[in-house]
Amino acid sequence: MSETRFPDIEIYVKHTDVSTIVDWLRCSFTVSELSATRFRLTGTAEQSEPCQCVVFPDAVEGGFTSVWFKPNMTPWPTDLDCARDAFACLKTQIRCSSGPWDGADDDNGWLQIDASGVATISWK
Repeated sequence: MSETRFPDIEIYVKHTDVSTIVDWLRCSFTVSELSATRFRLTGTAEQSEPCQCVVFPDAVEGGFTSVWFKPNMTPWPTDLDCARDAFACLKTQIRCSSGPWDGADDDNGWLQIDASGVATISWK
């Protein structure tokens, strides 16, 4: 686990429907549906402050669904921590930023998590 806590978390889940993602979210949160893809989450255990999670199906070409938590009131300090947990549960390819978002074009700032482990990728 990393020491830096990102202000928000965003991961990209390959070929997974929203209901499966919500089932994964229920492992760590109480999920209140606000709409079909926008959820209010209240954490369990030490993370009890609410946050919002927005799920964007097919947000990126190739069948990647964006899962975005804002603010980061999750059990995961970083995108990578969240991505690892998502992969462990969902068993599908997950992508995330290698660091906090700063608005710069970070062509080599992406990580891919799959059965082979974690790898740095160029994602355009």
